[in-house]
Amino acid sequence: MIKIELSGDKREKIEKLFLKDLVEGTQKGKRGKLIEDLDTKDSRNLLRRYNHALYDFLYDNVGKPNTDNVQELLLAGRKRMEEFIRQFPPNRSSPKPDELLATAFRYKNFSNRKVVNEILQEMEIPVCPYCNRLYITVLKRRKVRPQLDHFFPKSLYPYLALSLYNLVPSCGVCNQAKADWNTYKKPLLYPYEEEFGEEVVFNLNLRDKSDFVRKMRGDSSQIWVEICNSSHSPDLKQKVTKQDELLHLTDLYGEHGDYVADILKSYHINTEARVEELLQCFPELFSSRDEVRSMMFMNNVSYDQWGRRPLAKLTHDILRELDSLMH
Repeated sequence: MIKIELSGDKREKIEKLFLKDLVEGTQKGKRGKLIEDLDTKDSRNLLRRYNHALYDFLYDNVGKPNTDNVQELLLAGRKRMEEFIRQFPPNRSSPKPDELLATAFRYKNFSNRKVVNEILQEMEIPVCPYCNRLYITVLKRRKVRPQLDHFFPKSLYPYLALSLYNLVPSCGVCNQAKADWNTYKKPLLYPYEEEFGEEVVFNLNLRDKSDFVRKMRGDSSQIWVEICNSSHSPDLKQKVTKQDELLHLTDLYGEHGDYVADILKSYHINTEARVEELLQCFPELFSSRDEVRSMMFMNNVSYDQWGRRPLAKLTHDILRELDSLMH
């Protein structure tokens, strides 16, 4: 999994677009969509029945939406969302989450508005952060965009259905596999803060140079990628194991044997001497060894570029394994 990196300026712009739609309103004198939905008799009654503490948080003492608290709910990070979950459990006689989603926290309505594409365009997340396998292209003027996974599922926590940092741009494969998994009780890696990084790597388990040659020349269906976790953190190990199982990562990466075989062949052909030759002959094209190798393997091998192309981390990890074996 690749962490979603958002600079301070980017966050500020995205949050401004988000709040303008849901809280402030897009025209002078017009309120945001969520404020309008909350300021109805049906919403007030449903939220009172769902949890009195949630009602008191979202409304002032005269029953009007408390815009400061609504904004806090919408911009909450993972820890704050977890606090909300502990603070606002449903009552025994609570209305079903679908009722809140249809009346107060209308995610379906939000997901069809153009602001979603505008926000995703600003986020600039070209590849699914969960699997790093598939492009999730956004076309600003068209209804083409990635799916939005609710990290804390809206079917369990409907009041987080519109929280910005609960929405994870993802591919359909990962979104469908994760489904309504309860990440509060059984945590997964949170893409806005966590990643596989250098501690969790894809490994071919090449034993020696002859093994490398056999795999390079053999049937690509015999190439199998494993996810190896060298972290000393039990929490990270548990999350990675569950993420692998839930999203079928090992099985899915096992389907990329032909891609891995091409990496092995390219590595065999493009020796270290060839890398240095290109670096010296074309200084106007390449400023680093990583740039040369990115061209050779048609992928971004530098850490800060892993999220720009599918299978970039896999490519990086295999090259590191080969470097270790061959030198």
